Amino acid sequence: HCSMDPAEYWPVRLRQTFVDGALGGDPYVLIVGNRYYHKGLAEVVPALSAAFPALNFKVLGECGGTFHNVEQIASGAQSEADMARLFAGCTCLVFPSFYEGFGLPIFEALAFSKPVLARHSELIDELRERIAPVPGLTSFASTSELLRGLKLLLDEGPSRSEQQQT
Repeated sequence: HCSMDPAEYWPVRLRQTFVDGALGGDPYVLIVGNRYYHKGLAEVVPALSAAFPALNFKVLGECGGTFHNVEQIASGAQSEADMARLFAGCTCLVFPSFYEGFGLPIFEALAFSKPVLARHSELIDELRERIAPVPGLTSFASTSELLRGLKLLLDEGPSRSEQQQT
């Protein structure tokens, strides 16, 4: 197995730079995937955009279509610092992939103490078994569960952040 310690997925200098520094900008939800069907972007991006019209979303990968509140960012062409900034500055990560071998974006978000909404899979079950405890890792099995989960997470907002930093 690869390391199950989220802190090992970003160099300390990058984590400290973005945790200590003011990132600025409007809050956003980061969604990670690509154009392949199994990554789940085609299903969740339109639903999230429509359900939360006032919320900003940044999609790392190609989701197709254009949405008023969605910024698409090409994957594979970003610097390490830009990637760290994306993860550090997000409100939470949505990981809609139907299956994965490891789920690196989950660890990258957890390393910045960001909550993660990930599609339920054997991977998520395995991560829950191997990372103890796993604060902030919530699974969803359907788009409606994702929408409810994101609403709950946004409603908890500042209180959740304060709990994770203590």
